[in-house]
Amino acid sequence: NDEDMTYTDWVNLEDELKSVSSNVQRPVTVFVAASDASAKSKSGADYICTGTNDEETIQAAINSIVSTGGVIQLSEGTFYFSNNRTSGAVSGIALDSGIALKGAGSSTVINTYNTSGFSDNPAIGVTGSDNVTISDMLIMSGDYKFSYSIDINGSSNVEVNNIIFTLQGSDSGIFRIYNSSDVNVINSRFEVTESQTSISVTNNSKNILIKNNVFNVYDWE
Repeated sequence: NDEDMTYTDWVNLEDELKSVSSNVQRPVTVFVAASDASAKSKSGADYICTGTNDEETIQAAINSIVSTGGVIQLSEGTFYFSNNRTSGAVSGIALDSGIALKGAGSSTVINTYNTSGFSDNPAIGVTGSDNVTISDMLIMSGDYKFSYSIDINGSSNVEVNNIIFTLQGSDSGIFRIYNSSDVNVINSRFEVTESQTSISVTNNSKNILIKNNVFNVYDWE
């Protein structure tokens, strides 16, 4: 009963509430700016890409919050991925559990198409990870520069939301879901030529939701 509480009781309660509030874990957000981002975006960035091997800068940002989880927020602009990494990584970038990779909508572009060489690895890999989100960006790929734009392998509780996928050339796939569960692919658009697979769901994957997506398939010349 509030009437039975003394002033000291109220002070103690306030102190307890402040203590609880201070112990609440808020998501960590790390901001990564593209080489052609605005001056404003760069001024507030934790990491700034150079336009060459930008996946390495993004991976460094991811690695900085692996222990806590959090959000990697990409600025507007183009992030250029190379498949010539020598660091032994299994993908252009690898998302660990509890990581959200977010862009600023279609103005955030991941460009893997203009890189040299070929790779058996995905541009964005989610391997053995849980509670991962990839959202709000455009991913350009093609000609087997990477095996997939996104590859989800042995993971669960993954959401892919509001992504525009464009794929040119041959012998490539956009998106693989392999031996994974509880994956949502929603509100996205796939622009591919006829020789590619938009989404491959395989090898004991379960509870896969593919909803509110648009698929456009064009002749390959």
